[in-house]
Amino acid sequence: MGFVYYGIIKQNKATITIAYTDRENNSGTEIVEALEPQWKKYFGLGKGETKCDLGAGNIILRHEFGCISNNNENYKYYKKNMSSSGVKIRLNGRLIEYNLFKEIWGIEKHNKYNYLLIRIDLISEDQNKLPMTRATKNGLRQGDIRLNKVYSFILEHLPQVTAEIDSDGIDNEVDLFIELERIKQQQLDDPKTITREQKVFKAIHEKVRIDLYIKNKDNVIIYEGKKDKTTPKDVYQLKMYC
Repeated sequence: MGFVYYGIIKQNKATITIAYTDRENNSGTEIVEALEPQWKKYFGLGKGETKCDLGAGNIILRHEFGCISNNNENYKYYKKNMSSSGVKIRLNGRLIEYNLFKEIWGIEKHNKYNYLLIRIDLISEDQNKLPMTRATKNGLRQGDIRLNKVYSFILEHLPQVTAEIDSDGIDNEVDLFIELERIKQQQLDDPKTITREQKVFKAIHEKVRIDLYIKNKDNVIIYEGKKDKTTPKDVYQLKMYC
C-alpha cells in the first residue's frame, strides 16, 4: 500500500493503518509508510513540478527522472529489475500505471534498462483534466489524448532509452551534452538553434538522432558522443547525417 498510495501518504493527505492479529493471537496496528526508491542520481529534467495543459486546462505535473540502485529493504518494489523499472504514472498520488516502456518508446523491457525510473504524478481537483482510467480504475485508457500528451512530455525530455554504461548510472555522455548545450546557449549570439537528440530523418520512420545539433546563422555543427574512444566508423556516421 505504501507503493500504490505513495503520493497520498507523502503529502499527508491520508494515514493508512493496518490492524493485524498474528499466529500467536497477538493484535496490533502498523502505520503504512510511503515506499521510496533508492535513487542513485537524477538526470535530464530531474525532480520538480510544472504546470501543463493536457487538453482540458492546467494541471500540476510532478516528475522524477533518475537512476535507481537495488533496494534490499523492499520486499518487492524498486528492486532495479525488469518489473520495477520504466515509467510510473499516478493520479493525485495514487499509482495507476507502472513499468511502462513500449507504450512510450516502442521498446520492450530489458535488463539493460533496469536502472531507469521515471515517476509522474498528475495533480488536479478536476478529474476531467486528467487522463481517463479504465472502468476498473486499475489502469489508464490507452489512446486517450490527455495520456498521449503525458507520453509526449516524457519523450520530449528523454527521446531515447540507452543502456546503463557505468556505475554512475546513465551514460555520462548525457550529462556532458546537457552541460555543452548550456554553455553554447550562453556563448552564441542569436539567431541560433541548439537541440539535443535532434531527429535526422523525417521521411522515414528511423529513430536516428544527433546528440547535439547547433545552427548559428549560416553555420551548422553536429556533435556525436562516444564512450571512452572512437573509431573511423563513427566518422562515417557523422558524414551520413550530412
